[in-house]
Amino acid sequence: MIPKTAIATFFMARELDELLREATLVKVEYDKLSKTFRFLFAGDSKMHIVFSFSPVTFLCLSGWPGQGDSFAIWQELTPATIINCEGRRDNRIVVFECEQPREGFDALKFTIVFELFGAQSNAYLLDADGAIVQAARVVNDPRELRPRAQYAAPAGLADVPKSGTGLVAEFGDRRFEIEYDGDRYSLKGDSSSKSTSTPIVSLLQNIQSQFHERMRFEAALKDHRGRLKRLIGKQRQLIVQLQKQLDECNQAEQFAKYGDLLMAHPHTKPVNDTLTVNDFYTNQEVIIPLEPGKSVIETAGIYYKRSKKLQRSIQPLKDRISQSEVQISQFDEILTKLENVENELALEEILSRYKMKALTVALAKAEQSTSRYYRIFESSAGETILVGKSSEGNDVLTFKTARSWDLWFHVGQNIPGSHVILVLPDKNRAPSKASIEEAARIAAYYSDMRRVTNVPIIYTERRYVRKMKKGGPGQVIYQNVKSLFVDPALPATATEQD
Repeated sequence: MIPKTAIATFFMARELDELLREATLVKVEYDKLSKTFRFLFAGDSKMHIVFSFSPVTFLCLSGWPGQGDSFAIWQELTPATIINCEGRRDNRIVVFECEQPREGFDALKFTIVFELFGAQSNAYLLDADGAIVQAARVVNDPRELRPRAQYAAPAGLADVPKSGTGLVAEFGDRRFEIEYDGDRYSLKGDSSSKSTSTPIVSLLQNIQSQFHERMRFEAALKDHRGRLKRLIGKQRQLIVQLQKQLDECNQAEQFAKYGDLLMAHPHTKPVNDTLTVNDFYTNQEVIIPLEPGKSVIETAGIYYKRSKKLQRSIQPLKDRISQSEVQISQFDEILTKLENVENELALEEILSRYKMKALTVALAKAEQSTSRYYRIFESSAGETILVGKSSEGNDVLTFKTARSWDLWFHVGQNIPGSHVILVLPDKNRAPSKASIEEAARIAAYYSDMRRVTNVPIIYTERRYVRKMKKGGPGQVIYQNVKSLFVDPALPATATEQD
């Protein structure tokens, strides 16, 4: 989420100057998994800037995020004080001028330039002379900006008016604009941010929050639709199997006839375990298979039993087929209603109306009570974490439930413990760092190291986990693992769902 125009970026920079001037740049973090930079500041309060490329985001948020990885060269410049933050009316650039005190030497001055150009967005670290120390990433740019080269700002817009309107952001069918005249400006289209001293910064925060809520809703809706389609598919498969059994029941009449014919010819001599008799129903010869080692009378009794068993099965099979057809109709009805769902409240109302808590219960019944295999948690970031309840449950969870791109966690050093799966919304979206840590803590908690601190946890994508040859349930081999150390805990923000 970044401003859509140069003038909006310019006024956002003025707001950032108000928020961050004389604040101290304490740390610079880079999260490789989500490709996100975080600039942590301390002043009157703690704040941080989130800058990422996919999707492109430049947000100033309150507080500090959880512990992250320091970013080498940039981190060497902390602590530093922000002495100025400014933008340009003709370009989407935000410039932080910083000063790092050094005992016995003049303060080290440097500049961070954020270029907010959508897919071409970048951040440059400049020394006191304006030379590039490092760029956040390499982009294809005709200015050929490389380390040690002099930074050159991109060409600005010509004839920028002194007054008018500028687009700040778009969300759904809503447009948010600023109306400006010289250095005075006001926000249009969002009353919630007008009362703040930093309306553009607040607006972008609100839109980002709504965006994440929308993404969670769409992921939940997609998940529910997928669950319904799987339920329908399972019921259809069940109907095929039941219909096949029902077709076999048509042999009941034939088996009863075989029993009658065998009882009518008890003394006829069999040939090669078959008996050829005249069918008094049709006046034709019939060859009846006999049970090996059984007499004609004993075989007749067997055919009678088979006939009665099949006859008893006909009605229950028809009832089960009818029940499955009713369930398919119900699931189709819900699926149709979900086509018009526009928000999370409407989704919950539909699920509540059909007494289906996120369809988990229905899916569990259709899959022979999956919940007996694993526990279900929701992380503080709203992502699902699954924990195997037993060796058998670990197998079901890892090799039947988890998808190839989901993350698999386990306590390290060949120590017994549950398999833990962090369910990703889709294979193109990285999980939050908070969810990774919470999944690791849960993996440590459900292991033999529950009462130990600083437990090593390994994790990798599910595709890199395989069953161990000739190994027992839950025994696996894995590769491409990452590791972290955590204290065992069920995080207070993670709520168990089963």
